[in-house]
Amino acid sequence: MAENFTSQTDISGVVKKWYKKGWGVAILTVAGLVLIVGLSFAGFFAYYAWQLRFGDAESVSKQFAGNKKMMSTAQFLSNAQNTSDFIGDYAKYIRPSNQVVGDENAPVTILVFYDFQCPYSREAFPIFQEVMRKYEPVVRVVFKYLPLVSIHQDSLVAAEAASCAQEQGKFLVYHNLLFTKQDLQTEALLANAKELGLNTDMFNLCLATEKYNQEINLDTKDAMEIGLQGTPSYLVNGVKIGGVLTAQQWDEIILSFLNKTK
Repeated sequence: MAENFTSQTDISGVVKKWYKKGWGVAILTVAGLVLIVGLSFAGFFAYYAWQLRFGDAESVSKQFAGNKKMMSTAQFLSNAQNTSDFIGDYAKYIRPSNQVVGDENAPVTILVFYDFQCPYSREAFPIFQEVMRKYEPVVRVVFKYLPLVSIHQDSLVAAEAASCAQEQGKFLVYHNLLFTKQDLQTEALLANAKELGLNTDMFNLCLATEKYNQEINLDTKDAMEIGLQGTPSYLVNGVKIGGVLTAQQWDEIILSFLNKTK
């Protein structure tokens, strides 16, 4: 007769539950440890996600402030050889909610993490915009959000507004308006939608209900998991880079990857 998994009769004739046996205790111990580690990780992430988005402004600004410092091309190429600065499975961070511009099979993929209220993201915007135009046939760009709400109070609603414009096929033009106008008050966000000819009823409802808040939270989670330190930040074919880069630096970085494909 097959042994009953839930119980077993010991030599005294008393039914002994599986979880009271040696192997059962071992299983429960391991399961308990896994649960504790899982809960600890979840708590750790939840704390830092909250701290990143809504924490003390001074501490957040020190840890996650905007990236003004320009990384040298030599440093970038060094990062490409450093496993801690290279994300091999970066494709998993391209989410269905992210706006993607460019050919899926392009040899260079750039994940962009912006904060619409960050002065350095704004400074980087026109340079990167020109880079997109110049390398359009060979570069795919994935836009992601990293709103540092504790120091940039309007950055989250701006990201939500851009997502609402995205669902009506107007992400890029709306995104450009946010950086060029730098008026991120709700009234201005609604006015931008009207200016671009969006369905304002749909847009207003989208913004009022915070329809894309969860998707923006996922971008924040991705930034933390990758180990980004501020905005603007990028992943170029999986290599981390941060700061306001010059057009020449972008040329050198992109060409370094294109030369590898020849």
